[in-house]
Amino acid sequence: MARGAIYIYVQGVASYLITVVYFAFATRILSVAEIGVIASLAMISSFFTTFGTLAIPSAATKYVSEFIGRDRPRLAKGVFKKSLYFGFIASIISSLACFAVSYIISVFVFESEANRFLVSILALDVFALVLLTFFSGVLAGLQKFKEVSAINVVINLVRSGSALFLILRGYGILGVVSGWIAGDFTGLILHSFFSLTSFKNGSESFPFSRLAKYSLPLYASAAVGYLSTYVDRFLILFYAGFANLGIYNVAMVASGAVGLVSNAIGSALFPQLSERYGKAGLAALKDASFRASRYVSLVYVPLAVGLAVTALPTITLFAGVQYMEGAALLAVFSISMALTALSIIVNSVLSSLAKTRILLEVNSLAVFVDTLLCLILLPYFGVVGAAFGRAASTIVFFAYCDRRLKSIHKFRYDGEAFKKSWLGSIVMGLIVLVLEVVWMDRLLLPLYVLVGGVAYLSMLRILRVVNASDVILVRNFLPRQMNSIVEFLARVLGVRY
Repeated sequence: MARGAIYIYVQGVASYLITVVYFAFATRILSVAEIGVIASLAMISSFFTTFGTLAIPSAATKYVSEFIGRDRPRLAKGVFKKSLYFGFIASIISSLACFAVSYIISVFVFESEANRFLVSILALDVFALVLLTFFSGVLAGLQKFKEVSAINVVINLVRSGSALFLILRGYGILGVVSGWIAGDFTGLILHSFFSLTSFKNGSESFPFSRLAKYSLPLYASAAVGYLSTYVDRFLILFYAGFANLGIYNVAMVASGAVGLVSNAIGSALFPQLSERYGKAGLAALKDASFRASRYVSLVYVPLAVGLAVTALPTITLFAGVQYMEGAALLAVFSISMALTALSIIVNSVLSSLAKTRILLEVNSLAVFVDTLLCLILLPYFGVVGAAFGRAASTIVFFAYCDRRLKSIHKFRYDGEAFKKSWLGSIVMGLIVLVLEVVWMDRLLLPLYVLVGGVAYLSMLRILRVVNASDVILVRNFLPRQMNSIVEFLARVLGVRY
């Protein structure tokens, strides 16, 4: 799992750096309102992608990995074939639906027919995204993390590179959408190649009804999850306009620096837990989730707290001083992510146990909380109120999942690592805040990061959090060329192995 997470994390870092470069230019060439329009188009694209797949890709990930764990590759191939057949149908239907309702979307969302053409060509991107999701689900089930990571870097490079080139050529928002299409079709071709060449032997028939039985509750959860993800942004769009949505969206993108870790761990953890559950049952699942919680705490919490305390220099360096208002939003997002760091674990365990009904319940509750608080706070506090609504829904999501999971299989996590990581992060945050008060300059962001990193490592040594088994684990899955770095960090942390 750690090796898979590293591949995905490296891919995430590379993709994020590409996105940062793209946004650094786009936010300075396009207006804040145009950034809001682009965010709206992304929400529309995500709508058709979410509702068009019926969550079958998640079912494919679970059953492919589970049958590989049971040494039944022919049945895993049967899952692949059945999900792919449905994927072609779903992608065509979703694309046609997007094109058919382009006029309605233009009038309802943009209050004008001017953007109808943008929504119409977005239908091409919807086709690629929906079908790509099915191939990606199968590759995740096969734990082809290295291949998936490389493909995703290429997708982001083509997406951002094409969009930026066309923006610089004066095509504006049309250039952004065209870049999306170029990148996602490139990704579709690469995903299909690696998926089709991963199964060599014959296949056993796998009933689609079994995929649907697993995925339908998860689909309902995904549908509610879509609302949970975007309800605040829809409310901002209708109550505060495109400019405020642009600021809010930039803050969300900036918070993705921490999301890289959660996405990497979550993407690697789900198929691994499903495979362990298929091989050795519940006991192996408990052990794996406990150990994973340790490393989530030690890595995720300090990153989230660090981003919160450097929110102002981060967002102004990232997007420009015109987005300064987004610093408060970024800080709220980051602190909520730190508080709910272990949600990555509980979500993956629930999915591995096929407890999709619980995910539906919690997503519904999160949407209710987010919507209610946004409606109450947005008129008085603007986008900051919407950010607090999202933070509250995130905390509710984790608390509910944690409680239900403990009642199912007495879920445990490494409480000592979680508490000590928080203590170290608080000390680190205070030191960085003092430095910022004394000397605030967005160009000094690398210095703030360096000081924070040194402070956190010092606290890990003082608290004696890291042990020999942790160092051995890192040494085993990193390339041999990095052994000297591992040994240096071990000496810094006072660990002998």
